[in-house]
Amino acid sequence: MFRFFKTSLVKIMFIFLCLITGLEANAQGRRATIKNSILSTVNFQQPKDLTFGEFYNIPGPKNEVLKNDPRYENQRLAPFLNPLNMSEGDPVMISGWANYIIRQKDNTYTIQIIANTISDGRCVIAAIPSDTSKLVQDEKLKPALHEARRIVEEQMLQKKELKIGQERSIVSTPVQVVGQLFYNTSFIMSETNKGKKDCTSRSIWEIHPVTFIKAN
Repeated sequence: MFRFFKTSLVKIMFIFLCLITGLEANAQGRRATIKNSILSTVNFQQPKDLTFGEFYNIPGPKNEVLKNDPRYENQRLAPFLNPLNMSEGDPVMISGWANYIIRQKDNTYTIQIIANTISDGRCVIAAIPSDTSKLVQDEKLKPALHEARRIVEEQMLQKKELKIGQERSIVSTPVQVVGQLFYNTSFIMSETNKGKKDCTSRSIWEIHPVTFIKAN
């Protein structure tokens, strides 16, 4: 009898964990596996340093990629010809000014970065998943996420709590961000404004996940 209840309890716990993971994945939207991992074959200590304009103008792949394309749900885009020789999954670094932060329902911090202290309408999106998320399987990635989130909370939010589901405009803060080049297929042919305040972004590319952030 005890063995039966023990087995049943294990099954219930397994189902519960699967349910929680599924809810997190749904909250994150498409390509959750890609957003929460980095390639082990690339060195994030040596990212490609791009200007704000270079990052913003990275072209999309010439082969047709559809909105929320199921072919790339769990795999990165294949390398394609472009002036910067960049591929999805590559480590990149940009500098700019953070002026808006969202704490998404899945506990991801989304940071809006603009080119200068005063917005010219363009923005780049950088995202830091929670290091405690069940979707983050890479143990080597977790400390980097934890430290990046600490910088956001202590320096950018100045220890003023931003609760899950909330967003806040902040004083433009100079930042340097390193992370994975990520193609957010959810915004292909989308009418949704990617930016906040007076910002928008034509670029489908984001930095997700962020592996390092410095706020001056």
